[in-house]
Amino acid sequence: MLARELLERYSSGERDFRAANLKGADLSGVNLSGANLCEANLKAANLHSANLSHADLSWADLREANLTDTDLTQTNLSGAKLNRAELAEAQLKSASLAGADLNWAKLPEAQLQQASLQEANLTDAELDGANLSQANLDGANLRRTSLNHAELQQVELNNANLRRVKLNQAELSQADLRQSDLTEADLMAANLQEANLSNSNLRRADLREADLKAANLNRANLWSADLREANLLEADLSEAYLIDADFDDANLHRATMPDGSVHD
Repeated sequence: MLARELLERYSSGERDFRAANLKGADLSGVNLSGANLCEANLKAANLHSANLSHADLSWADLREANLTDTDLTQTNLSGAKLNRAELAEAQLKSASLAGADLNWAKLPEAQLQQASLQEANLTDAELDGANLSQANLDGANLRRTSLNHAELQQVELNNANLRRVKLNQAELSQADLRQSDLTEADLMAANLQEANLSNSNLRRADLREADLKAANLNRANLWSADLREANLLEADLSEAYLIDADFDDANLHRATMPDGSVHD
């Protein structure tokens, strides 16, 4: 299907374009709000600044597509292929990306507040400066993902793979990171106030200067973690594994230690 035919049919009121072949099509700046593009082939398509809000793009092929500054508010992208797609500054508020493949995708400054990303693959993706506040990433794969300076307040990352993730200076206050794997994660100067890290794996994680005030680290594995100059005021470290962890110049005032005692 040619882009011109699609736009003519859309303007006449048609909305069902499922499985359409629009590979490499130039659809920059167009309005396709509410369109059904389920299983459509949009590989390498140019959708820069397009309006795809409330559209159905579930299981669509968007590999290498240009979606920079595209409006994908409340769009269904469940199971979509977005490998190496460009999504810088895209609007993805309340979008569904459950099970989507975003391997190597670029989403700097993207807006993903309250988005659903359960079981999504974000391996090696770039989300520096993105806003994922209150998003659901339970079970997602974020191995080596870059989230430096990202906003992740109250995010759900239960059972997520965050090995070697980059979260330098990220905002993670009240985040749910229970049972997540943060092995060798970069959390330097991250804000983890009141975050739930119980039963999480933080082996060899870099938590220098991180703010862990009132954080829940019950039964967390902090083997060889670097916590120099970290703020652990009133943190819960009960039953945590702290062998070879570095707490030089860390604030442990009123923190609950592994043996249940409260630090001076």
